[in-house]
Amino acid sequence: KKMKLFKNKGFVQYAKLGCGFALFLLSFILLIIDKSRIAGKISYPDDTMLAFVFLLLGSFCGIASFFFDFGLDILAPILSSLGFGKIVVMACYPITDLVTGVGFFSNSLAFAKELSVIYIVLVVFSFLSILLSIVVSFRKTKKKEAPSPVKE
Repeated sequence: KKMKLFKNKGFVQYAKLGCGFALFLLSFILLIIDKSRIAGKISYPDDTMLAFVFLLLGSFCGIASFFFDFGLDILAPILSSLGFGKIVVMACYPITDLVTGVGFFSNSLAFAKELSVIYIVLVVFSFLSILLSIVVSFRKTKKKEAPSPVKE
């Protein structure tokens, strides 16, 4: 009876679940990186917690859309995109330091280079997860029923 939940799900439903888990992992990676490498070492607003909350809420909506079908699949990319926007804004500061050659926001160019790589990787993976989440949000979610072999 427990497997009944997973029995009638199609590829799209599993893709939604995968996107939710990917964003969940990404949000925790962002939090770990912030606490270990970024916090207290930058001179620009650290909105990592806000990005973490939005990515986490988006991932929960994506995961919940696998189990419940009442519009959470549309809400997931919206919330995740807000977190993505915060990551993009925070990525602009160290990239600006690298482009200008002055470690103004991140106190040194070596740290700015490290932050730029971290943020670019986060931006790429969150963008791909959100894009896939948007695509599967507009796909049919019902698994096609096989036609009955019995003819009337």
